[in-house]
Amino acid sequence: MNQNIIRSSDIAHLLNTWYSAIRKNHLPEAKKVKSKIEQMIVDMEEDQSLLIYHSLLEFRHKLLLGQYENAKTVLSEVQPFKEDMTDLLMYYFNFFSGIYARSVKDYETALSYYKKAEEFVSNISDEMELAEFHYEVGSMYYQMKQNLISIRHAKTALMIYQDKDDYLKNRAYCKLLLALNYVDMQNFPEARNYFDQAEQDSLKITDLRFQYAIHYNLGLFFSEQSEIEEAIHHFLVALKFCHFNKRFQVKTLFTIVREKHKIAAVDTEEWFVKGRRLATEINDKEYLVKLDLIHHLFGRANIGEVEVVFEKGLAYFEEQKLWVDLEEYLVWIGDYYFNLQHYEKSTHYYRKAIEIKRKIIGEVI
Repeated sequence: MNQNIIRSSDIAHLLNTWYSAIRKNHLPEAKKVKSKIEQMIVDMEEDQSLLIYHSLLEFRHKLLLGQYENAKTVLSEVQPFKEDMTDLLMYYFNFFSGIYARSVKDYETALSYYKKAEEFVSNISDEMELAEFHYEVGSMYYQMKQNLISIRHAKTALMIYQDKDDYLKNRAYCKLLLALNYVDMQNFPEARNYFDQAEQDSLKITDLRFQYAIHYNLGLFFSEQSEIEEAIHHFLVALKFCHFNKRFQVKTLFTIVREKHKIAAVDTEEWFVKGRRLATEINDKEYLVKLDLIHHLFGRANIGEVEVVFEKGLAYFEEQKLWVDLEEYLVWIGDYYFNLQHYEKSTHYYRKAIEIKRKIIGEVI
């Protein structure tokens, strides 16, 4: 008998430690435990369920890193083993698949996976897992602009995290999520309250991603109140904190361009070129489309060129099922034509926006 065989129970303990680090957003710890597992798992006694669990955590780890293409590959490798999954593994499979779908803005698919995961929630005795589930579901509903549902899930998660010292960052993210929902609802005093709490928490959090999130979302808070200079200040600070992720950089550059267009800043074109250059470098089609749309909505271009860009952009959103973005830009394009006194065209786009809004609500129901 091989004396070097490692008991599956030892690996199971390490897998749980790995997942705990992932849930806490403790990336250095997650990487450290993952590395240890990789060295040991090759000598583990046969255990099909643990190997599936390991693959699912590999999937979740890549989601934490924002490596969505790599995560998709891992998901395709684990899918054939669904028949061999226990109820707990089926929960993880559906929950993590929902997180992936939400991360790539496929909210319809995300909602479907979350509902499947919810069927197995009754088997979950770990309070921290329930909090994680509510936070992720709340994040999806926020992105779908279903704010009251999002708030309910975010508050449930926050209540569970409230007295858990190890989950300070998770609490802070819940407060950010609540703040953003209240921004959407134009309840700025309540939003400010949660932002202040999150900022207090941030003093104890050195994580760059959280510092980025604080400032980027404060930028949105001020933008919604037409405090554009203050919004731009926070977006510029956010930009300094996101050198670790080029997609975050593109997203932030786009938002800076949008805000600078609002005040007709003289350096708007310079920021547009920066954003477009980086989006092209990383082949970020979504933000290439958004940058072109914003530039034509608020910049100066002939009407023929504008219409081509509008139709191309709207077609992209529809093709990618980016319904929330589609609704938002339909309204903006409607406003564009309204300001030109092209009332028939503006009405056409407003009506389409209403149709898409109904579609989004229909998906939730």
